[in-house]
Amino acid sequence: LDCYSPSDEQESLPGRKVFAFSVLMESSVCREYLARFLQGEEVGKSLLSFWQDVENMKLSSKDEWHQLGNEIYQTYIKRPRPGIRLSKGVLKGIEAFIMANKGPEAFLQAQKEVYQILEERYYHSFLVSEAYHSMVTEAQNLHLDLGAYKEDDKSPSNSNQQEECVPAVAESLEPTVEECYARRKSQLTRLESRLDDKRRALQALQATPNSDPKMVRVLEKEIQEMRAQCSLLTDQLRRAHDWIQGLGKWTATIHSSQIVKDCSPKPMPYFTILVSTPDQSGWAVTKTIADFHCLRQRLLPMCPQLKQISLPSASKPRFRSFDQAFLDKTQPALQRFLDFTMKEEHLSRSEALYSFLSQSPDPLKEDLPAVKKNISFPLLQLFRNLSGPILQDSNEEDDDLYLYDKDLRDDKKDDVAVPLYALADELFELQGVFNLLRRALISFVQTYYGKPINRQLREWVSWVFSEPMQVYMLDMLRESLWPGGQLAPEWPRRSEQDQLAARKQAKALLLENLPHILDVVGQQNARKGAAKAFDVFQNVRLNKQLFYDLLEVIFAGVCPRAEASFMM
Repeated sequence: LDCYSPSDEQESLPGRKVFAFSVLMESSVCREYLARFLQGEEVGKSLLSFWQDVENMKLSSKDEWHQLGNEIYQTYIKRPRPGIRLSKGVLKGIEAFIMANKGPEAFLQAQKEVYQILEERYYHSFLVSEAYHSMVTEAQNLHLDLGAYKEDDKSPSNSNQQEECVPAVAESLEPTVEECYARRKSQLTRLESRLDDKRRALQALQATPNSDPKMVRVLEKEIQEMRAQCSLLTDQLRRAHDWIQGLGKWTATIHSSQIVKDCSPKPMPYFTILVSTPDQSGWAVTKTIADFHCLRQRLLPMCPQLKQISLPSASKPRFRSFDQAFLDKTQPALQRFLDFTMKEEHLSRSEALYSFLSQSPDPLKEDLPAVKKNISFPLLQLFRNLSGPILQDSNEEDDDLYLYDKDLRDDKKDDVAVPLYALADELFELQGVFNLLRRALISFVQTYYGKPINRQLREWVSWVFSEPMQVYMLDMLRESLWPGGQLAPEWPRRSEQDQLAARKQAKALLLENLPHILDVVGQQNARKGAAKAFDVFQNVRLNKQLFYDLLEVIFAGVCPRAEASFMM
């Protein structure tokens, strides 16, 4: 049921009605009251706003999908909003849609995940809120039949991105040129449709502020390649159409022959064939005896009578070389073979004969993707496994994301952590084993955190300076300086004995709770280094100098022009 009412007597109490969450999300009035309820929840507002934007994208026309999808990507993913946490698979699907490689199914999956989070976190608390009571009252005043809302099964699907399901047709061993022409024409239609999608995606990226330049470059290159493919397919289809229109009129005549030294040191006989009709001039192609044998093998299943027509051997005559006498003897036999194939109607309609006489090789055949051979060497793999994550290539899904691609090349190194190595060398007295420390630290971080040092440091810095952390630190500062809204009283002055006791207690707590990452230098060295760092921070003058240096860096980052004029 879409709604539940405890009894008929309580119909006058609108707040007692309990509507299903699906009903609330389908009504714009209910969503407005839910947004008011979530006004003080940053996470809830972001989730509801994301769901609403994807819903608007679903209801819009197909021409607007890429523009709206780019806006959603820039608003909620490129600059993360609180609560929007999507899996890597969904992120890859969203980027594939932006690049016009897939449909918008990833957006629908993300919307479904956000819907579940909203229902689990906020639905029950919304039911007992004043906003829900006001919503039901207004729904009754407006005579809204919330129970009539049904789930809409319509969802955007990019039909052009998916291959059309064509019923299987029983094909002969050798397809006809008409069948190949129809398939190639269908391929051109799909390619042009994909090209239109790519153009819309590129226009959406160019119209979106702060779009990824690499995405734009990749799309421009793909569009250029697709245009070249469309042009090539159009030329092939035009020639195939001319061939189909002239079926029964085409003639193939061996005009001349000659012996040419090919790439191999042995000379090879070549035969020039003129293909034409009485109405129009044609073209010339050059073939070898081996090409004739290949054509015969392809046509034999269609016409067993070809066995009665013999072809000269493609190999060199024994104890002789190819000469003019051989050409004069071979040319009539090849001409008889051509005359027979051109007169037989089902042979003249075959794609094999058209490809043989065409100027381009296999003009109507589908290009098969090259199979990449994965040759494994067990011994090499053994050394890779023994070497740990240092020599292993990262195959994580996020390595393929444009979202993480900006710093991907730098993340595979550890140049950001170089100053930390010098600090560790000084603290832990690691003279002579610097490179060993570096490799051990890289291995530890990649194994423990599952990512390179650079990326771990970048994520840590981003987390420290994120908006929630800034709010948290400002709240802590406010509570420290103005607890309860009043200025904090001055701390009582402590004696030197109290300060020394507090210092010893803090040092003991630090040495007992060292982070695990320091285990790479040994526990004894880790304790010595931590104690040395603690003692350094007890120096008042050094702390003041450190504070002034940090203040200068912050000032230079916030006010670069003022810092430049100050330096002048």
